[in-house]
Amino acid sequence: MKPLINLLFLFCFANISLAQTMTSTLSTTGSQSWATRPVTTADMFPDEVFQKSIFNKYEGTKYLYDTWEMPARIVTTSDRELRLNNINFNIKDNRFETETLGDSLFIFNSDKIQFVETLEATYIKLKIPNSNKIGFFEKLLDLKHITLYKHPELIITEGTLNPLTQIKSPDVYTRSDAYFYMKSKSSLNEIKLKKKSILRAFSNKEKEISSFVKENKLGYTTEEDLIKILTYYDSL
Repeated sequence: MKPLINLLFLFCFANISLAQTMTSTLSTTGSQSWATRPVTTADMFPDEVFQKSIFNKYEGTKYLYDTWEMPARIVTTSDRELRLNNINFNIKDNRFETETLGDSLFIFNSDKIQFVETLEATYIKLKIPNSNKIGFFEKLLDLKHITLYKHPELIITEGTLNPLTQIKSPDVYTRSDAYFYMKSKSSLNEIKLKKKSILRAFSNKEKEISSFVKENKLGYTTEEDLIKILTYYDSL
């Protein structure tokens, strides 16, 4: 009888918890407008999310943002929309999550997301080159002849086993970014933040790019300079 009572208690507690309201405190920045209103779990498309406890058995972070206080707008494949103020992207598992109830997460079904827009970036789904997987890409440039994307990645260094204690050290997570470009809506190609990679990708205008970089005292190893280079290339 006691186990049954405990089960009923847990069921009731879960229902009460899921009915709680999370407050959305969204603001206006640039051309993106954000409404301030309460967000309840009813807004969160119950058929497209589920709840999971948070575990921490690694060093570093598997999340894109250092904070969960990130306003966002999620649009699903069925054109439903949710605005909330505490979203993050789990790079390891390729999914967006929102924190709730202190030690739990709402995990959004990536298959049902059309795109995600935060105050900092817009993320769309594309097929990762040389892979059968679909990933979320941040659109950095969308020009007449070229589009540039950034794909968040995670480098995992596995922990080692101590032969004396037989205890394995935590895995170490290091965030990284991969860059991809698309010429005139062709296939997606990776590009490294290196001179050789950039000039090879745009070899038809290699001389012009080299002169532009030299005259403007740019380099080939930063995202900011890559954006400037490709913006110039698109204008040729």
